[in-house]
Amino acid sequence: MIVSDAVLPLPGAANGSLRQIYGLVKRLDTGQPRQDESVGVLSGRMDDLWERLTDSRDGMRRGLGVAARVEPPGAE
Repeated sequence: MIVSDAVLPLPGAANGSLRQIYGLVKRLDTGQPRQDESVGVLSGRMDDLWERLTDSRDGMRRGLGVAARVEPPGAE
């Protein structure tokens, strides 16, 4: 994937969120979560990831000169 320098931090942030989520899932799966880690915390991190992915998609679209946001079918 090729992105501009202005857009590059956006997928980087999403990647960071994915790494954190993966670690949390593995710790929960093995029954060794850190203090204050739970499925509820995982849910919140997933919500944050979706926001970062949306920001990444929108930034890439702007970088390509496609400013209009496209909603998936059925989204309102």
